[in-house]
This record gives sequence, structure tokens and C-alpha cells, in this order.
Amino acid sequence: MRDRKPTRGSAIAGGALLLSLSATASAGRDLSLYDWMYPADEIIAGRALDEAGKNTAVSVERVFRGVIEPGETVEVQVKRANRERDDSEQRLTLAADTLYMLLLKPAADPGAPMSYELVRGVNGARKVPEEGAPAVLAAVERFAEVQGVRDDAQQWHAFAMMLEETNPIVIQTALDQYLKFMRGTPELALRVRPLLRHPRPDVRASALELSGSLLERYPHDDFSDLQGLEMEIIGLARRDPSAEVRVAGVMALKGLADARVDAIWEEISRDDPDQHVRYTAERLRYEHAQARSRSQGGS
Repeated sequence: MRDRKPTRGSAIAGGALLLSLSATASAGRDLSLYDWMYPADEIIAGRALDEAGKNTAVSVERVFRGVIEPGETVEVQVKRANRERDDSEQRLTLAADTLYMLLLKPAADPGAPMSYELVRGVNGARKVPEEGAPAVLAAVERFAEVQGVRDDAQQWHAFAMMLEETNPIVIQTALDQYLKFMRGTPELALRVRPLLRHPRPDVRASALELSGSLLERYPHDDFSDLQGLEMEIIGLARRDPSAEVRVAGVMALKGLADARVDAIWEEISRDDPDQHVRYTAERLRYEHAQARSRSQGGS
């Protein structure tokens, strides 16, 4: 058995890129899988062996970060997490014979040699869905790998590579990181553009949002195939079967800065079957007209 001293220095080396996440993600709710796992020294996938109220025995199946070994049994201090939760947080129970992702740290007052507390308290456990479990576990392994990279440029290179992977959790997370930190150059559009045809609506919507952001932040001359990208955005805004994607397409049209945009917004605001899509198009058309009026008045 290996030495069990904490190994934070070797486990998390994300650098300046993600340091702000630990300050804003203390509750652990509504976080992406990537952000959720960031502050933990020990990340495992383990199967609960019982539903004891105070401490729950967990059989370790996968280890993504830390010194715990697969095949070991650890004691998770569930009662402590429940005692320290706030009024808005639900009580945690680890159901027997159920696989969980767990964020752990060695217990301050261990009840057993292999006793651990939950990082993020009651939010430090996430049930692994039976359907899609391989994709979730593969994503966690990939994220742990990237979080262990010290160099900022290498991290962003890893995110760019994620856009070409097949795991939708990995793809969506990479898109989220680019959107959150307003990163990416026009060259990134070459990797993002194929995702505009991804089968998952949430991926298409995020790819549209990122495409629109890049178009707004950079001169159009910097894009290798601006006309093709524009036509795809317009097509999705008009005809995608998902209202979520059409809204994202309508928003992305802001980056085109083209005389056609007002006419497209007007068409969508009149003809789209979804009220939210129509409202978004009408609002943006109005805001665009107001901005143009102010600009002309000030010139």
C-alpha cells in the first residue's frame, strides 16, 4: 500500500487558467463536470456497498486523481457532509450498489484508516448514470489529464483538441471553456464549424454561440471561409429543428455585421413557429436599429 499523504501539488496543476473556479464554485451545484472536479485531491468512481447513515463503505472501481488504489474500500463520511450542508442543499444518501463519482480528501477525524470526507460536502458525490456511464468516466479521465497540465498554452491546446473528439461531454465542456473565458482566434472556427452539424442540439447551440463570439471579436478578413460560415449560421437560425439552436443562431447573427441581418431577423420574428425564437429575433432587430440610429446621430 502506498503512502497516503496528500498530493495536491502533483494532483492539480491547472495554473492560472482555472484558479478562479474554486472561488466561484463552492456550492458545487450547476457546475460542469470539469469545473466540479477541479478542487479535489482524490477523484474516484466507487460503488456504495451500504446505506449506513454515518459513514458509507465504497468499493473503488476507478481512480482519476490521488493515491487511493482501485479495488480498495474506503469509508466516506456522509453524515459529516449532511451535518454541514446549508438549508438549500438536499440531504445526501449513497444508495447501495450504485456507482458514484466522488471528490474526496483524507478525513480530519478519521473513523477508520481509509476514512475520507467529501470535497464540496453533499455536492461532492454525483451518481454515474447507468446509460452513458462509459462516456462520463472517459470524460472525467480526460479532464483530470488536462487539469494536471501546468502550462496555460498546453491547456488551451488540449481544449482545441477536445473539439475534434467524439465524446459529446468532452466536446461540450471544451466549448463551454472557450465561451466562459472569451478565448479563441479565427483559426478556431475551422474546428468549431463541423460542430454546427453535430447531432446533439446543445452542442450545435454552443458551437453557434462560439462562432458568433469569434465573428464579433475579430475582423471578417481573418476568417478563411467567412461566406461558408455565414451561410451555415443563417441556415441554422432559420431551419434547425431545435428551437434552442435557432435561438443560438439568431444570436450568432449579431457577428455578421451585414445589411442582410435585419431582413433575416424580421423574417424569423414573423415566421418562426416558436415564440421565444420570434421574440429573440425581434428584440435583436430593435436593438440593432437603435444602435445604428445612435451611431448615425453621433456622426
